[in-house]
Amino acid sequence: MQRPNPRLDTPAPWLGVNFWSRQGGPLMWRTYDDTLVREELAVLAAHGLNLTRSFFYWPDFQPAPDVIDDASVEAYRRFLRASEETGIQTIPTFIVGHMSGWNWEPSWRDGRGYYADGFMLGQQAFFIREMVRRITPSPAIAGWLISNEMPLLGGPAAREYVRAWGLVTVDAVRAGGSDLPVSLGDGAWTKEITGADNGFRLRDQNDLVDFFGPHSYPMGSDQVRQLSRAAFADEGGARS
Repeated sequence: MQRPNPRLDTPAPWLGVNFWSRQGGPLMWRTYDDTLVREELAVLAAHGLNLTRSFFYWPDFQPAPDVIDDASVEAYRRFLRASEETGIQTIPTFIVGHMSGWNWEPSWRDGRGYYADGFMLGQQAFFIREMVRRITPSPAIAGWLISNEMPLLGGPAAREYVRAWGLVTVDAVRAGGSDLPVSLGDGAWTKEITGADNGFRLRDQNDLVDFFGPHSYPMGSDQVRQLSRAAFADEGGARS
């Protein structure tokens, strides 16, 4: 597949939601309830949705360096089977990391930086490669996201280090054996969109990602500002 791919080859436009089960939220894999998850997915399908975004809770899935938790992986495999049988695809998200206003960091990070520290780069690449290898192929997987709102987890960094992090993590998906579409999942919170320099640039991702995922959270009650700001974020990703 040529990259970047100007148009995703999907049978229908993606229409979906972030998904956590109401039992456990981001920690749902600890007490995975397959019956409940199937009921929840069926509700989404009944409302016309065809996609979820799902999240590996990083401290559980990689409890130590060079270690993948088999129980968490098996719970996620059951989720993939439930998704396939319900007719809803999912986009797994690796580095989580940050979720719902809070950072959920692995205890073994020990203060190391995410972008410039060789050990942390290697561990993120290991985690991504191994998760891809262990859960593919599955017709329930539509694509991949490297992280969720990475600028909030990793903080600002030099542009060249963020670029290197993107190269390493996207290459890890390919090393795991998948050619499905991939995005950094950073929310496209970049200098081009926000004006603030956190090290992320849309232009630095053009040869890395197949799609952008703008996260737009405009505040206030003015409808024009609400809609215009979301459209600006989308257009910025489309024209980068």
